[in-house]
Amino acid sequence: MFTAYVVPVNGQFTQTVSAGDTGVVIDMDWADMSQYNWRINGSGVFYRSEDIIIDREAATGDNGLYECHNVSQRNEARHGLNRLIVRACSSGRWGPPGCTGICDNCYNGGVCDDDTGRCVCTPGFMGQNCLTGCGPDKFGYSCEFECTVGNGATDDGCLGRLFCLIDPFGCRCNSGFKDLSCSVGEYFVNAFLFLEVIFNHSRGCKCEPW
Repeated sequence: MFTAYVVPVNGQFTQTVSAGDTGVVIDMDWADMSQYNWRINGSGVFYRSEDIIIDREAATGDNGLYECHNVSQRNEARHGLNRLIVRACSSGRWGPPGCTGICDNCYNGGVCDDDTGRCVCTPGFMGQNCLTGCGPDKFGYSCEFECTVGNGATDDGCLGRLFCLIDPFGCRCNSGFKDLSCSVGEYFVNAFLFLEVIFNHSRGCKCEPW
């Protein structure tokens, strides 16, 4: 079993931005400073030992799978992958090509759907604005699914599971977990929702805004 030499710095397999965003970076962390190859969508090899910085406004033409690997080790599955998703509209807008619609406010990591203006919520949240926590080990549009094993008994729940939703959301861990392994617990608070990880299970409760 090989260990990856290159991993995305943000610990995410996908990154979602909007058309017109600036300062977009494909950021990798590598084990040493040897020369690496970058590829976009499997081709277009170019040599550099730096991160990719889009030094202009992001556009849908930047969509794709960005791959970084040691020049001689691509076949050893030790490379880093990061999929960049560029929404067709600018931030807060939907309905291409005119993008005249105004998106709902999407909280807790939710992303505005280009085609409908509705929020695609992070796994573990639901509702028009992604303000309702699903509770321990639950996910789905209406929190109707549960991370279970075998005969239905919850073991490690959503620990270690990656959820891939419709674009432009991409892939993320369930709420309360982070890192490429989706096994690192995180503690998250904002003005609308308190999320706490207890015994490796995500637990959400709605709190009053401050």
